[in-house]
Amino acid sequence: MKPKKQYLIYFVGLTLSIGFCFHSSHVQATENEQKLTEIHTQFAEIEEHITQLNDSLLQADATISTFNEQIKGLEMKIAERKVTEQQQKVQNDKLTEFLQQNVPSLIDKKVIFDENKLQKVELEKPLVFLEVKEIPIIEAQIKEVAEQKKLIVAELLQQQFNLKRQNLAKELLVEEIADSKPESGVIPEQLEAVKTAHQQQILLWDKRNEDLTKQLIKAVSSNDMITEDTQQTALQFGFKLPVTDPVSSKFGVRTGYDSNGFHKGIDFASAIGTKIHAAMAGEVVIAQEDGASFEGYGKVVLLRHTNGTWTLYAHQSELLVKVGEQVEIGQVIGKVGATGQSDGAHLHFEVRTTLMGGMGAVVDPAPLLGIEYE
Repeated sequence: MKPKKQYLIYFVGLTLSIGFCFHSSHVQATENEQKLTEIHTQFAEIEEHITQLNDSLLQADATISTFNEQIKGLEMKIAERKVTEQQQKVQNDKLTEFLQQNVPSLIDKKVIFDENKLQKVELEKPLVFLEVKEIPIIEAQIKEVAEQKKLIVAELLQQQFNLKRQNLAKELLVEEIADSKPESGVIPEQLEAVKTAHQQQILLWDKRNEDLTKQLIKAVSSNDMITEDTQQTALQFGFKLPVTDPVSSKFGVRTGYDSNGFHKGIDFASAIGTKIHAAMAGEVVIAQEDGASFEGYGKVVLLRHTNGTWTLYAHQSELLVKVGEQVEIGQVIGKVGATGQSDGAHLHFEVRTTLMGGMGAVVDPAPLLGIEYE
């Protein structure tokens, strides 16, 4: 009887364990669905707000256009008046010349009578145009609308950035849901790395949002307009593509890669000798071949940036910078190669949140570089 009791206890325990796991999985799935619903709701609200702001911008542009047309019309009237004035001056000059030759005594009186004595013309009297006084008033109105437009543009940029962040949050959550399914083949260690990377990514976007807010406040309080270039820069993280070649391997879970199956960066399919550009201005903290904590990277460069990130460029054929050197964004720092653990020429590129990187301290570079995976 004892063995039967043991089997029964084992069976009950196993059943409870399976039930608990199923319940936990179900709860997690429900929570994820709720998160997705919230994200979709926020996404829709932001899109509606952006639509309203765009309508306000169109209205502001239309108002400024109307004011400019008014000024243009006034300037045309002024020009016409000046032509008339010039014509009158020519006529008066001719008449004065005639009178000087024929009736000198009348010139001293500053008055000219025609033969019927029906009108008099005062010579050399300046014309005062009402239109000239109206233009500064309209220009002041244009300036006021332009200031309002600048506020709208600033808020629009903020909302567009929030939209990008919400879209990224949605994509990351969808990826986590897919990786959480048993059929995905993703092991718990990999899934945890994916979640941590996503959390780090969102933190970076939140930090960027804070910086963007400060930049926009400064721009609004200054006399400068927010140009299209400024708008484009504001929506980017400030990272520039290190090379322009296509991505050959994405970030994240990758079967058969490393001992943990997690790719900590992205690979660019670049030919040997292709120039590698600094993705952001920063300080060279590593410029070496392999070495401690960088085994398999071959000739590698690691840059530290002021925004709290590090960028890594691996498998180079030639290093063109030294440790301690300050580099500018877009500066050539090396050339693509196939050194270290590499099956062929390519650039392995990482964005780290700590100096040493690794699982839990790296993020997907693609969203930061504006790359969309196919």
